[in-house]
Amino acid sequence: MATEAIMQILTDPSPDLTCLKGHCEQVEILTTAGSDSGATEQATMYTIHMLACLYEDDVHGARFLWKRIPASLKSNADLSAAHRVLEAKWNNSQGGAFEHLEGHAWSAPVNVLAHALCRRQREATLGLIGRAYKSIRLDAACKLLNMQPNDSMQLFQAKGWRVDTSASPSPLVYPIKTSTSVASAAQQFDKTMHRFSHYMAFLEQLELQGQVQAGEAGGANGTA
Repeated sequence: MATEAIMQILTDPSPDLTCLKGHCEQVEILTTAGSDSGATEQATMYTIHMLACLYEDDVHGARFLWKRIPASLKSNADLSAAHRVLEAKWNNSQGGAFEHLEGHAWSAPVNVLAHALCRRQREATLGLIGRAYKSIRLDAACKLLNMQPNDSMQLFQAKGWRVDTSASPSPLVYPIKTSTSVASAAQQFDKTMHRFSHYMAFLEQLELQGQVQAGEAGGANGTA
């Protein structure tokens, strides 16, 4: 069962989180076909699904998922928090995404995925800073990373970035530039197109499952 696979991944000491999204899609298809799981369990699965989309940097997929989620489940605390993370990422608010990821008390096992997403998000933000800035004020970098100055300085120094503490009004951070090759840009395009085609196939599968369910319900009504 896909649900059991998801729980096994999230309780693994070294989880492979890249498999989560596919399993979550299977759970959603089964839920569309009819499920006896309770509202809390369904909300948990949708929360994991949304965070799995964000872990794969699939913001569009997460947005469309939110639109498909039943309104009765959207008040769930974890699911609402995941949606706030989505909104922050959609609005390019890196600091806001960190605030919602780190400021919410995620329930188990969702907390495993939320913490992993936070780590990946922070690493991605560091990469963006490294590509976009020759130098950046420490307070501005802290805001982007949602970290305290001392913690940020330790992180920068661990990456080999120079920090000029004598600069005023705030220390200056000098990132080590990272290059983005044409090949990596092409790979990103291929990844986006693959994600799009996969998503369209998934929607078709959802629609087909809904039609089958409707047909079975109609047949049952006709023979009653």
